[in-house]
Amino acid sequence: MCTKKDAADILNRLNDLAMSLVVLPRIDSSYLAEARWGGALLAAVVGVVLALVAVIGLGTMLGSF
Repeated sequence: MCTKKDAADILNRLNDLAMSLVVLPRIDSSYLAEARWGGALLAAVVGVVLALVAVIGLGTMLGSF
């Protein structure tokens, strides 16, 4: 039987996979290279972006149970 935690883990991993394979490659992140954004590259901030999306998605999903 699948518990809420198992479902949350599965959805979190699917979310990460979709973000890394579909969404993030299509983002125009060239503005990050500007000095006002610290000259960052998307590769340097992708972990933070994925973590934020996972937390927001997990919170939304758990609120719907």
